[in-house]
Amino acid sequence: MLKTTYLVIAYLLILMTIIMSFGFYYTALKYKLSERRLEVMSEAMRLNIDLKTFYRDIILQADDTKASSTEKVIALNLILQPLFNEISAQYPNYGIGYYDARFDSVVAKAPNFEPSMLQSIPRNYPYFNSYKSGKLEFIEEDYTSVWWNRKKVISVTIPFSVSDNLIGHVWANIKTDDVYESVFRYSLVFSGVLSVIFFVPFAVTWFMTGKLRKQLSTFAQSILKNDGAHIVASKQVLMVQHSPLNYRSIVLQLL
Repeated sequence: MLKTTYLVIAYLLILMTIIMSFGFYYTALKYKLSERRLEVMSEAMRLNIDLKTFYRDIILQADDTKASSTEKVIALNLILQPLFNEISAQYPNYGIGYYDARFDSVVAKAPNFEPSMLQSIPRNYPYFNSYKSGKLEFIEEDYTSVWWNRKKVISVTIPFSVSDNLIGHVWANIKTDDVYESVFRYSLVFSGVLSVIFFVPFAVTWFMTGKLRKQLSTFAQSILKNDGAHIVASKQVLMVQHSPLNYRSIVLQLL
């Protein structure tokens, strides 16, 4: 009965450890992803402000020339790309970019920029959701970046407008693979700590109880053994006392 009770307790402790570990994993993951959202949002907002502060007029005037859209994009890239390279050098974990809807092309991006990246992006990509909403938009975590080897990322797009005229958008994104990996490692450590907290006292209690039961069993057996010997001795005494030989010895002593 006691062994069954201990097995039930052990199963309950295992179940509690699993449930609490999963709860820790999802809570920590939600927290870390929220942190990443705030970080990437700050990066996108900074990029948007820098472009409007230092390059507003240049971006507006780019459409006034008679050059082709491709030539305009290349000309703008020569001016804007140094800013993107500088920001990327300071924050190498982020991907950043500027897309000009007038020319339907990426104008600048970092890191790992190549001239071949100055190209159009399909309009069904989530990058363009901010055009409809007119505000900052987060892209779902399971979305993958165009240039980051299909890695999971958190992305933010902000409409880039001047004098209420929508010109394009800026974006910033960051990988989340390391978030999932780090949270998983933390969860394993948490599970280990829970196992120690739950099962060490349980194992000690089981061991001490087993040891106590063994001692009690030994003590009970010794008592039963002593009682048995006492009973046998008493019977032997009675038999001697009531035997004819005993009476005869008594009479001889009297004579």
